[in-house]
Amino acid sequence: MRRHETPRGIAFTRQESRRWRVRGPVRLLATGQHRAVARLRSVATALVRTEQPLSSKALVRACDGARALSDPLLLRVMSVGRCLIAPVRGFLSAPRCAVLSTLGPDGAPRQIVIHYTLCEDHIRLNGRRDRRWVANVRCDPRVGLIVHDDSDYLHYVSIRGRAALVDETEDALSEAMRQAERYGEDPAGFAGQPRVSFRVDPDHVHEYR
Repeated sequence: MRRHETPRGIAFTRQESRRWRVRGPVRLLATGQHRAVARLRSVATALVRTEQPLSSKALVRACDGARALSDPLLLRVMSVGRCLIAPVRGFLSAPRCAVLSTLGPDGAPRQIVIHYTLCEDHIRLNGRRDRRWVANVRCDPRVGLIVHDDSDYLHYVSIRGRAALVDETEDALSEAMRQAERYGEDPAGFAGQPRVSFRVDPDHVHEYR
């Protein structure tokens, strides 16, 4: 087995069967020129399927598609988060409460009930800078979320991933006020608060029924 780097830096490994496998969850996203974007997305969808084997021809088509979308399009590598979230997007889109689990300084788990915002490929969390969970996440980014269906106690979605700081300026406050509207709260109640925003990139999503 040997490693192969495409011109766009996407890593593949060569198998004995002379077919290519994606090394890790990778997706290409392009903006603008919808026809070309749709063409590239069709190839990218195949790339992100779990260890989906690809023929050399498919790999060449992917690379050629990326080169064809050079200017003025911006290409970037996205996480597999969008694919993990897709099956439960409808459920997570509703303004539900989540239970966030973080790890404290002593390694013990801590849980709180929290609001969240669903984004294209990740979950956004927002809180006051002085909250214990914020300090925990700054020290250890590993987190877990349970989003529960209040109409069916046996139905919930479990998410595990890592949190990364996004912002702790006025933009984080603006995000908190938008989130308040999502949950039917008065955004004015958040005015002037020192807020911080994190994104949770999932590496495991499962729906339990």
